[in-house]
Amino acid sequence: MLGGKDFVTFIADVPKGSERRVQCPLEDETSPRKWFTQEKNSTYRAPDYVPTPGRIIAVFSTKGGVGKTFVATNLAVLIAKRTSSHTVLVDADLKSADVGLHLDVEAANSVVDLVPYAEHVDLRILEEYSIVHRPSGLRIVLGPPTPETANLILPSHFEQLLRNLSQVCRTCIVDLSTDITCPVTVKCLECATDLVLVVNQDAAALRQTKILLHILQNYLGLSEKNTYFVLNRYRSDACIKKTQIEQFLRNKMTVCIPDESVRVDASVFQGTPVVTQQIHTIVRPFEELADTFVPRNVSDGSPKKNPAPVLELFGRLFRT
Repeated sequence: MLGGKDFVTFIADVPKGSERRVQCPLEDETSPRKWFTQEKNSTYRAPDYVPTPGRIIAVFSTKGGVGKTFVATNLAVLIAKRTSSHTVLVDADLKSADVGLHLDVEAANSVVDLVPYAEHVDLRILEEYSIVHRPSGLRIVLGPPTPETANLILPSHFEQLLRNLSQVCRTCIVDLSTDITCPVTVKCLECATDLVLVVNQDAAALRQTKILLHILQNYLGLSEKNTYFVLNRYRSDACIKKTQIEQFLRNKMTVCIPDESVRVDASVFQGTPVVTQQIHTIVRPFEELADTFVPRNVSDGSPKKNPAPVLELFGRLFRT
């Protein structure tokens, strides 16, 4: 195992961007600026045109393999396509950051590089330390490149980052770790305005979800009205039925995403979100879920009805 001093030395040896890396052991964990030999003296602040803070949507599941990152990435891409305002996706699954894989993007910078500027986050800093998903315009803050670097981020740093991102972005989607005991995960849940809880028809995952709901409602004070349930990989012939899940969790499923494992696996392998493809059985639930956050409008790219058939009908009626 690497000690703190050894690990800092390891990061300092990274050639790319090494002028901004740590050159000495951390003296104060609460001061991320000491991780760097150089820092930007930004005079920028949140723009005045944001009347109220944007929404912070946390996407969470209690078990790996349920489809949390799949839901987070596709929801973020769809919301970004609908709105002209800035939408950002933050990979907060610090030990298993897979957002870049799902969207086929990579960058030299990650959330580790952005955290030291958390209190000064503005559009310019966000643009420098994030990467754009070209098909949708979504801004992505990638997770740590290695699990070891996750230890450099404290819950207070992430709280400050999310609060300030909500001042410059209309919507901030956060892909969380499945570990409810992780302090960063707990802090993100506390900051979130909305929670998207991903479940499936697995008995063990449902039991853990039941426990999670008790924790969220009794200890974190998360309101049920801001919690949206996504039943992923839904199969009508499964042993556990949708109605049984709703009775067990005492909550209605917001949307059900059908089990299309072959297509979903292909989309992840190619780095192409399903919402950008013509897979209507999967796209429709994501459209309904996105409606709860960003209603559809004429600029969202939705196909418009062609009035030609109506005109042709009138032409036939009045044709002599």
